[in-house]
Amino acid sequence: NLIEMAPTIFIFFFFSGFYFPLLAAAVGFTLAIFRAVYSINYMRKGPRGREIGAVGNAYSLLVLLGLAITSSLKFAFGIAA
Repeated sequence: NLIEMAPTIFIFFFFSGFYFPLLAAAVGFTLAIFRAVYSINYMRKGPRGREIGAVGNAYSLLVLLGLAITSSLKFAFGIAA
């Protein structure tokens, strides 16, 4: 699952970083934490243990998507940082 999502995450980071570099880095950190929680709980508890990490991962990706869209719109309309 991590390898499948990597291109999407990298594209979101690329666009988010133009106007929101610190916020994108913070979301990336939380994304890494939730991926670690996902993996550790999956190894310990099986498929049921990955729920917390999966939900946190999904919310982090949604925030990153929102940042990428906002940054892209700012770039498209020429709005300065």
